[in-house]
Amino acid sequence: MTLTNNNSTIAKGKVLAGIVVTDDEDSDATFILSVSTGTKCVSGERLSITGQCLNDCHAEIVSRRSLVHFLLAQVELYRAIISGELPPDTPCMIEQVPNYSEFRQLLKVKDRYKFHLYINTAPCGDARIFSPHEEKAQVADPHPNRPSRGLLRTKIEAGEGTIPIKVIESVQTWDGVMRGERLRTMSCSDKLARWNVLGVQGAMLSHYLMPVYLESIVLGSLFNASHMYRYQP
Repeated sequence: MTLTNNNSTIAKGKVLAGIVVTDDEDSDATFILSVSTGTKCVSGERLSITGQCLNDCHAEIVSRRSLVHFLLAQVELYRAIISGELPPDTPCMIEQVPNYSEFRQLLKVKDRYKFHLYINTAPCGDARIFSPHEEKAQVADPHPNRPSRGLLRTKIEAGEGTIPIKVIESVQTWDGVMRGERLRTMSCSDKLARWNVLGVQGAMLSHYLMPVYLESIVLGSLFNASHMYRYQP
């Protein structure tokens, strides 16, 4: 609320997300890595094949992009340290995985560091498909097999909300998007589920870095526990 009281631009944001880094060995070293807001995706006609336009600008997705950028900077910092460009005592969150392979060197985030994602509301998609009248204290879902639940969903182009993916939908192509086909972007719920399995580091960093997982996901309000449990690691 303090951020939005006297700032009309920030006050328009409906979803606020951020990532906090903690250090198990130094509680005073906790810091905010990113703060973001957003609820929209780019429309197909504005999609950039050269990567000059962000496809997904939902708050939690933008915060995760900041985390990937931070991890890449830490990997580059580690390379500079071991190459002698920087002193060996330079603070760095990255270390080498011992005895991984004689043919390949793999890095990892030091165990002492943890990443925590905050979202002020339930992520869009399946985790948000619930009635606001459902009992807040409810833990177990009495109707887990409802047709509207447990479905992969995509975000609405240049708008808000999600729609279920049809089983018969074909693989999306650039030509199809340019012909007016609706751009299919994974919902935030589905992306969180994917990160809980593959890690948040992304495909490129996977070649150098062990999977990085979120230690916790903190929701501010407007969520139902039984729906969020589907996205636990």
